[in-house]
Amino acid sequence: NTTKLVLRDGGRVDASTFASGLAGSVTINASSSVEVSGTVPGSVNPSLIISSANILDEFLQQLLELPALPTGNSGSVSIETPLLKVTDGAQVTVKNDGTANAGTLQINAESIFLNNEANISASTKSGQGGDIKLNLQDSLIMRRNSVINAESLGTGNGGNITINSPVILGLENSDIIANALQGNGGNINITTQGIFSLEFRDRLTPDSDIAASSQFGVNGTVEINNLRIDPRSAIVSLPPELAD
Repeated sequence: NTTKLVLRDGGRVDASTFASGLAGSVTINASSSVEVSGTVPGSVNPSLIISSANILDEFLQQLLELPALPTGNSGSVSIETPLLKVTDGAQVTVKNDGTANAGTLQINAESIFLNNEANISASTKSGQGGDIKLNLQDSLIMRRNSVINAESLGTGNGGNITINSPVILGLENSDIIANALQGNGGNINITTQGIFSLEFRDRLTPDSDIAASSQFGVNGTVEINNLRIDPRSAIVSLPPELAD
């Protein structure tokens, strides 16, 4: 619980498991903003808000007598803040690199801004892809190869993505995907008044796409509820008398 949370240069808030136990959950309430940006200097390791099941290197596995693959489920990540900014390769994620399932990632905010390979994800290697729920009062802006991702890269089904946002803008090859490899693609449900640049496709392209496909299973579904405003609803009869 804080006014402002800033994670930079590889900083992380992390609740993870490396074996059969369940990963913990992360809950962040920031009354001003949450900013996650950058990577460890000289490294590809990103700044993170994460609940996960991770695979440690072989030396640590032997030292700590850990299994080669974790079997515990990931926990959840919940963020409530007016503004969430994820930039420059940073990630907000629930993921499972073992055999179990990813958790749920829920964000309640006024706006989310993703820029320069930023990532909001709920992915798995073998289990069920996690769910992503974004409830926004203002806008979702994605730029420069940023991704919202609920993929399964193994036998599980892709996760589900639910986005409620008045305005959604995706530019410069930024994607919303719920794909799967051997399982079924996930479901994407978007409710908005205006969605710009992002297009529904059965495969990813160099453009900004929305996709819920499966390489070997059944494709998922994409449903977009576009709540366009009818300008006629604001037309009223004006009195003929002149006002003083």
